[in-house]
Amino acid sequence: MSKHFADRLAAACREKKSILCVGIDPQIELMPKCFTLKYAAQMSSGLAPMADRAVYRTMFEDFVSLLIDATEEFAAVVKPNLGFSLEYGGQSVEAYEFAGAQAQRRGLVVINDAKCDDGSDTAKAHARAHLGPANGLGRDGGIVPIRSPIQADAVTVEPRLGVNCLGPFANAAGDGTRGMFVFVRTSFTDPTVEDLKLESGDYVWQHFGRETAKLARAALVGNSGYCSVGAVVGANRAEDARWLRELLPNSIFLAPAIGKQLASYDDAVAAAGPDGLGVVANDGRRIMYAGTKNPDLTLEGWQDAMRAAAKASRDGLNEALARAGKSL
Repeated sequence: MSKHFADRLAAACREKKSILCVGIDPQIELMPKCFTLKYAAQMSSGLAPMADRAVYRTMFEDFVSLLIDATEEFAAVVKPNLGFSLEYGGQSVEAYEFAGAQAQRRGLVVINDAKCDDGSDTAKAHARAHLGPANGLGRDGGIVPIRSPIQADAVTVEPRLGVNCLGPFANAAGDGTRGMFVFVRTSFTDPTVEDLKLESGDYVWQHFGRETAKLARAALVGNSGYCSVGAVVGANRAEDARWLRELLPNSIFLAPAIGKQLASYDDAVAAAGPDGLGVVANDGRRIMYAGTKNPDLTLEGWQDAMRAAAKASRDGLNEALARAGKSL
């Protein structure tokens, strides 16, 4: 198999007949009682976060295992969200590490949703952490390359600082073996900075797209026809996605919003290529917390509900591809 990130992603999509990406966003308040009560009984009576960290770690690792067990048949990609692994300190970050490692062992492509947004040396440190190699300490006191514990196949990056932030990630993904997804057009519908218009006549999101295109043109294109520089483009932005596809013909689009934000499957595949590739669509909370409104839900029932939701999402995306005359 090709070592190129885009080729590995394409191979995973073809093997699974799926462009589904399952988000991993562990939120205790959304988990069903049939799952959380086991861990609640282990919490300290004084609600001391330091004393309970190991319990949180076990709970999140069990959550990840249940989710992957239920969805790996239908998903080609998973996207662990770093933001949901910071509330409980170091051991919840270890659970984030566990999520990526567990998914990679199952043959899933892993995109760290870290939204890296700093520049210079900090951006280089983020790039080493998420894409590798990290700087290790050799026995002679020198620096040696090592695998970062949270190294993934790709990572999400913010474009606001331009090349100061994007450059280190593009360099880390320069040989094509790792990927980056630049937040170009988000799925948030409230007006944001990206909706402002520049003197050039472009909206800010269009400017972000043009800056991403510069990196994409310099990136190595794999046998799949896609490169290691991708873009986050909300699934609810179908017209914008088509505009960006003209600008980024060799970039993979990561399309959030087909779950909670209710974008249609047809919108999600708007920028897919004739071969059905070029887009991976993220469906997170709708899958993770399927069936949880049922007060009588059992652990087995929850896994069945997650499995059914993942299958429905995969099938919905494939049906949308077929309607568009595209197929994997």
